Amino acid sequence: MAMFGVLFVNLMVFTGDAGAGFAVTRLDRGVNFVRDTALNGKCYPILAMVFGYSQALQMHLAGTVRQRRRALTKRLIALAALGLLHGVLLYRFDILFAYGVLGYLAYCLRNRSTRFLSVLFGAMVVCGSWALLTPIDTRGLARYGTTVAVERYRSGTLTQLVEVHVHNYFANITGEMFLQWPFAFAAILIGLLAERYDLIRTIRFYPRILRAVQIVGALSVVVIIASSLPFDLINPDLLGKLTPASSFGFDLGIVTLFATRMRVNSFVARGFAYVGRMSLTVYLTQSVVCTTILYGYGFGLAYRFSPTVQAVFSVGFFALQALGCRWWLRSHRRGPVELLMRKFASPEPLFKRPSPTLNLQPDRNLQPELSGAQAEH
Repeated sequence: MAMFGVLFVNLMVFTGDAGAGFAVTRLDRGVNFVRDTALNGKCYPILAMVFGYSQALQMHLAGTVRQRRRALTKRLIALAALGLLHGVLLYRFDILFAYGVLGYLAYCLRNRSTRFLSVLFGAMVVCGSWALLTPIDTRGLARYGTTVAVERYRSGTLTQLVEVHVHNYFANITGEMFLQWPFAFAAILIGLLAERYDLIRTIRFYPRILRAVQIVGALSVVVIIASSLPFDLINPDLLGKLTPASSFGFDLGIVTLFATRMRVNSFVARGFAYVGRMSLTVYLTQSVVCTTILYGYGFGLAYRFSPTVQAVFSVGFFALQALGCRWWLRSHRRGPVELLMRKFASPEPLFKRPSPTLNLQPDRNLQPELSGAQAEH
């Protein structure tokens, strides 16, 4: 479900927030309000929770087998390298590089105690909130300013866009390290702890804890909506301090609600499961298709996509992706990109030479003549 939110939000920022100020009608402003309130800045922590849970599950299944642990490490390195290429070639706010690096840190901390991981989680939330409340601006590190970058997005060639991404990559990645990485790492730690104690299965039997988490999520929704309104209902300074933590509480409430209430074998759950099993392929496909449609070297439709058009396109394109994932998984166990990643990280070589055919027929020139009884024996 978070993959849909990523698609909807990324449509706004693919070309330098081209669609953010293009709200003309009331419907456009309403779509912007829903996107900023429910999706913007809240999808990547949900993905990080699922990523941390799945990685912890892989570490649990790997056990003490050295080859399996080495394969998991290679997979994280490959994910970071893929994210680096993705951020340079297509999308400047890539998340794969962060997941590869933060996933490796979580792998190194896999044997630490629950108390240590809990304290680290709290420290990450505090650091992330401090970074959001502090006017940290890394745009001065970028070689190309916003005006030049947006013009390249609008009418530049692919080579010019890559040049902008290369020269501005350090500024982009530094900003993400301060503003997004602490919350992403905190979410990965939640996933790691959830798998360690099998919380998704056991939390159903503790209604008080389940209700407490849901109340936290509901209160966070109230704070987020209040911060998005055009007028201040409470003290603006207090509201600004509560907003970063409330976004994380909203994510916790949403994940807990769906993880405990959704039936595993329901039609909706199976539909989302197809996309979840191919999430890496889906994410990269979204970047390829959207940049081709929006960027200047493609169709150049960025500044013609109003928020309403973005919403309709997101629903339609995501539905096509879900159908495509279902069709692909009928005959394959994994998505194409997931399969390449697994092949790369496999202990076996990616391209194996065919084994030589064995000639089982005896060479008459090297064997002595046998009598009839000896040959029959």
